[in-house]
Amino acid sequence: MLEPGDKPQENLRFLYFFTAAIKAVHDHGALLRAAIATPGNDFRLGANEAPPAIISTFLGETMHEVLDRIAEGSTGQWTERAHQINLDLAKVPAVRRDNTDRNRTSPFAFTGNKFEFRAVGASASISMPLTLLNAAMAQALDEMNQSLRTKAGGSLPSHDQILGVIQEVVKATRRIRFEGDNYSEAWHEEAAKRGLPNLNTTPEALAILKDPKVQTTLAQLGILTKSESQARYNVRLERFIKVRMIELECLQELVTTHVLPAGYAQLAALKAAGASELSALRQEQEHVAKILSELIERKNALDSLIRRYRTMHDEDALAADLATQGLELMTVLRGICNELEQVVDDELWSLPKYREMLYLQ
Repeated sequence: MLEPGDKPQENLRFLYFFTAAIKAVHDHGALLRAAIATPGNDFRLGANEAPPAIISTFLGETMHEVLDRIAEGSTGQWTERAHQINLDLAKVPAVRRDNTDRNRTSPFAFTGNKFEFRAVGASASISMPLTLLNAAMAQALDEMNQSLRTKAGGSLPSHDQILGVIQEVVKATRRIRFEGDNYSEAWHEEAAKRGLPNLNTTPEALAILKDPKVQTTLAQLGILTKSESQARYNVRLERFIKVRMIELECLQELVTTHVLPAGYAQLAALKAAGASELSALRQEQEHVAKILSELIERKNALDSLIRRYRTMHDEDALAADLATQGLELMTVLRGICNELEQVVDDELWSLPKYREMLYLQ
């Protein structure tokens, strides 16, 4: 918990650790992204109220202004903000304004007295995120402390020297701070201009664990040896491959044993109903046949892809391909199956339909 105090030294201590946290995110954003990399989180990040894969910080109006003032070296009164919300209604009293964060799109947000790392998946173990977050924080504090010792020259650092280190960190980490909507396309473009990594897939994110500089840092901090960092990369990449292969093979079986037979049965039902004689039924039959033709084509592509994946022994290349081509084909196949589901009779569709799952009585 980060709490500003009533005394100058307490506020200075608060600002020192506060800026260290920002420096940790700035210097090790890719490592923090690796900490939360899982197959399921690849679907979640950037959607359904989850922050995107771009790691940034949100500080809120007050702390954002405080850091800007420190960077400028200016002093004076901070902007006065309303402490109450008065709706000016006779029967509704004025209520206290909540001064904490309300930006739910930020992956690393300051919420009044603490930072929240909001990008961690709900089903994920917190061990790796905590390990790498603490490593990033330790590295940031170590570098700031070394800078402070240099400025102090062996003496007890003064108030101005401490503030000078804070000011340097604030200036150097400006690009990681973002107060707006992290979902917007404008932010993605701006983040690219700022040079912030946008690691959308687990294989891309996990690659940082192989970086010699990262491995050296973790080893120097006594957290993970180089071989342990490499082992964690290997294990997590293999887990990603297994999960995606299970998804591909499950989709293959569902299409083969449920979706295609349902489509064939619908075609037969239309033919039996006189599709060759009635133009409306004939058009419906042609529509179903067109969807089935596309489904068969994509399903054959899936079969070929799975056969190729089973013979690949380069796990790095396999994971990268699964995260791109494999996922893209699954997405296309899902769309075709959804389209077929809407035109097949309920009695012929052996799987639960979306409508039935959403509105089950």
